[in-house]
Amino acid sequence: MSRSRRIWNHLVDENGKLKPVSGSESGSTGARGLDGSKGQKGAEGVGENGAKGQKGATGGLPILAFHASWDASAGDSFDWSTDQIGCFGIDNVVRTAKGIFDITFPVPLLSANYTVVASAGDQNYGGVGASPRAMNVLNRTTTGFTVICERTDDAAQDDCGYIALVVLGSA
Repeated sequence: MSRSRRIWNHLVDENGKLKPVSGSESGSTGARGLDGSKGQKGAEGVGENGAKGQKGATGGLPILAFHASWDASAGDSFDWSTDQIGCFGIDNVVRTAKGIFDITFPVPLLSANYTVVASAGDQNYGGVGASPRAMNVLNRTTTGFTVICERTDDAAQDDCGYIALVVLGSA
C-alpha cells in the first residue's frame, strides 16, 4: 500500500519525493449522508497547468585550481623536472632570466581571465639590508603567464629557494 501526503499541488510519496497531482489523484469524493453512509464519488478532474516559471540557475561554474612550487636557488641551472616541489595543472616552468619564470598550462584555457596568487622566500628576510620578496604576474594568456620575483627594497630580481603559486579561474 502506497502512503502519500498532499502538499499544495504535489504529493509526497513514501520515499519523500514530490510528484505532481494527476487526474486520478485530484478527484473529489462525495459527502457522507445523514445516516453515515458514504455518498457517491465525485467526478475526477484534472487541474490546468499554470504558466511556465522562469528557468532556474544551472549551478555554479566549474572552478579551475592549479598550483606549482619550485626551488629556484640553482639559478642558471634551474630545471623544472628536478627543481619542482609540487604541482597540479601546470605543464612547465622555464627560467628565462634571474627571477623571471614562464609558466605554461597543459592545454589552453578558454580565456586569460584567471587569478594568480604567488609568493616567494626560503629564509627570514628581516636582517639589515634584506627585504621581503614580491611576486609580479605578467603576460596572462590562455596558454600561460610570466612571474617575476623581486626584492621589495630595490626591485632586484631573485631566484628564491621556494616559489609557489596558485591559479584560480572558471572552466
